[in-house]
Amino acid sequence: NPGTNTLTLTVTAPDGRTVTQSLTVTVETGGTGGWSPSATISTGSGDFVRAAMNAAGQAVIAWRQQEGSARYIFASRFRPGTGWSVPQRIGTNDTNALSLPGVAIDAAGNAMAVWSQYDGTYGIFANYCPANQEWDRAQTRGIENRPDYAYLPQLAMSPDGKAIVVWQQLDAGNYRVYANHFVPGQGWGTPERIENGSGSVFFTPRVALDAQGNALAVWSQFDGTATNVYANRYHPAQGWGQPQPIESGDALTERPALAMDAQGNATAVWRQSDGTSASIYANRYLSGGGWGSAVLLESTLETADDQNIAMDANGHARVAWLQREGTFDAIYISRFDPEQGWSTPEKVAGGLTAANIHAVTYASGQGTVLWTQRNPDRFIFDLYASRSIPGGGWTSPEAVEVGDVSVSSADLATDAGGNVLAVWGQDRVYARFFSPQSVGGPIPRDIDPCLQRGGN
Repeated sequence: NPGTNTLTLTVTAPDGRTVTQSLTVTVETGGTGGWSPSATISTGSGDFVRAAMNAAGQAVIAWRQQEGSARYIFASRFRPGTGWSVPQRIGTNDTNALSLPGVAIDAAGNAMAVWSQYDGTYGIFANYCPANQEWDRAQTRGIENRPDYAYLPQLAMSPDGKAIVVWQQLDAGNYRVYANHFVPGQGWGTPERIENGSGSVFFTPRVALDAQGNALAVWSQFDGTATNVYANRYHPAQGWGQPQPIESGDALTERPALAMDAQGNATAVWRQSDGTSASIYANRYLSGGGWGSAVLLESTLETADDQNIAMDANGHARVAWLQREGTFDAIYISRFDPEQGWSTPEKVAGGLTAANIHAVTYASGQGTVLWTQRNPDRFIFDLYASRSIPGGGWTSPEAVEVGDVSVSSADLATDAGGNVLAVWGQDRVYARFFSPQSVGGPIPRDIDPCLQRGGN
């Protein structure tokens, strides 16, 4: 039970003698929890780090690692009770890995990573790692077949292991959106273009999957007059449908983000400029009903940017963004409840310099937002987080990593119980867990105990 408990253990020997020992155990709950010490994952300098975690707490991370003039893709797995696996290079001919990798893990612990690399041509590659195995470079597959420049892959995976990858690819002078799908036991399908616009696609396309393997993809595309947000839906038995705009303004729209719940309901958010300032908008997709109308999430005159979204299995969403306030940045969050709609934005942190939101997660009533901000005294970037408080509000910013080296990239992942994994790239790749139920959280094992870093 929560609080201080006394446990009495009595052992009786075969000859009838007994030994009794009393133990005092303190169980903390109520969402206070705590961060584990930092674990050093990589042996070399890493950037573009990404993380994924399934409902049971199994996790996978991937990153780009510099070794001399070469840049490789590495990955490591976390298994509860065992800890982190030894990092492994997972690509072939990947001496020039180009972009942020994507990672995912299904309910059984099967993991996947995707990335772009140059091996004579610019292509998209993937590696699949079964739950009971470690990464095998021989399993790397090229999943697109055009000679043109392809990059910025994004990956989503359903609990039963189906996966969708979307990416940008140059085609006749314009960037297009292409996709490929993966089915366990069958492998990869045929890459196909999933939009039919005449203008170029801007920024990274996004994709999300529900529990049945239905997918949605969103992107920003110029139509000759304006740049709008478009979406397309994938059904496992029917393939991709027809793309459609999900907002109709004449203003510049940028960097859509997307999240989906287990039933196939989804929310897209994006930045939209009116020429004077930029605001954050959202649109909801209802499974079986289609897209609704775009709604404005904030209405200040200051510019908003860096939007991120997370959604739990039941359709509750959290959207985080940066809001300019004079010469400083602030982080705001708006909540979506299927029964109540959107909340008034809440200010999580303010007075930040050169901030960048890296990720937001939400599960089991626990929300977390992760960001970097510039340390004004040392002119390097430190890593901070804030967590939702049961009953309302957010914690004061918590230092996840404050050191002598700037944090270059970071990501979050969460399990069904609200346990959070934070990963980041510095001089090495590091990880910390937050557990909402017990101070210290699940403590990951370091690859090398000599590399252990104390928590902040």
